[in-house]
Amino acid sequence: MCTNEMFPQDEFYAEAISFFNCGYIIQYSKERMLDEQMLSGPTIFLYRHSVELLLKALIVKELFEQDMCKWYELKLPPHNRTVTSMHSIKALFEIWQELLSYTLISISDLDPPINDVVDIINRIDECDAFSTFLDIHMIRKATKTIKNL
Repeated sequence: MCTNEMFPQDEFYAEAISFFNCGYIIQYSKERMLDEQMLSGPTIFLYRHSVELLLKALIVKELFEQDMCKWYELKLPPHNRTVTSMHSIKALFEIWQELLSYTLISISDLDPPINDVVDIINRIDECDAFSTFLDIHMIRKATKTIKNL
């Protein structure tokens, strides 16, 4: 059995809560009310990363509980990548669903209903499938393209 003073998912969870809390602070700040357009991007970025980290925490928790102590080395299907190198919320959610299918927990018992969760994840994935929204490399590429017009 895996033993560890701090469960590995706790670090992902703590970071997810940090991102969420920062997004919440920005979302309800006076500055956001004055210039919503300026702060909407960073707010979305923080919430999206919070979801990504929460899914990673859930996956690591399941792997750890299934006695996969070296969870950080496992290459997970369908992308054959480690949990820490994956950024697609849709792929992470699908992996978590698969892991839950090996337990007594039914994904259909979730609240809110699973269809609502899947719809939200698909919408996030359509907007930012690989966590590149507001990525500095994407900004540089766009700036370079604009300068070349």
